[in-house]
Amino acid sequence: MNFEVDSKILLGALVDIMGSGKYANSAGVQSNILSQYCYLTLEGNTLNLWNSDDSYINNITLEVEGAIDGNVTLDIKAVTPFLKQVKDTMGVAVASSICFATSDSTLTLGIMQAHPYMAGITRIMEMDLTGEMPSFNDTPFEGKFTITSEDFNNAITMCELIKTGVYTITYYEETEDGLNEAMVAISSSDTGLRSYSTTINLIENSGECAIVQYTGPLHKFFKEDVTFYVKDNFPLYLVSEGRKLIKAPYLV
Repeated sequence: MNFEVDSKILLGALVDIMGSGKYANSAGVQSNILSQYCYLTLEGNTLNLWNSDDSYINNITLEVEGAIDGNVTLDIKAVTPFLKQVKDTMGVAVASSICFATSDSTLTLGIMQAHPYMAGITRIMEMDLTGEMPSFNDTPFEGKFTITSEDFNNAITMCELIKTGVYTITYYEETEDGLNEAMVAISSSDTGLRSYSTTINLIENSGECAIVQYTGPLHKFFKEDVTFYVKDNFPLYLVSEGRKLIKAPYLV
């Protein structure tokens, strides 16, 4: 595996794929990460970065100057301090170790045998998640809508103040003056104590209405408009330019 990439672009992708943010736990929410490991695959000039735990898988696609196809798993926390000091295009080469090299410096790290959640990553990599309404485990999603990443981020940032770490996405239709208008509400509630809900304008939408609850800082992962694929009490599939994730639902 061998490719060249802008060090700052690679750094940004590795930081984002780590999935930092507020995660639900028994006490409410706590700052944490998805995992500190990343599985990279190179095919031609396309570099894919993958990370996962047992309920959440994310992926970032970058265009690089590819030379030799391959794959490797690396420890993000081991390489990011070096990348933060580099401002140039760098070469990345994998053989018995992984080497990050600029014109005047080199970092060499050992190779991990595999990502701790490699089975889940492989499963998603092998799925066909394309088409107007993709399928997950041979079951199609039923609804689809697109919102801005800014609206998504603002809504969950406010929901985080409720401190349950559980968020509800309600994709529904509202009738006004005889016309049906699709809407999406994002909310969080600490039963009997406090709650927050906001309605977000849709860029586009299609399919059936749905309600899904989830946990985790999914909103921090996206920079561009986000398309949600939904079905009642079913995994969420979120897609944006060069990024996608799948998150298991929160089931009470």
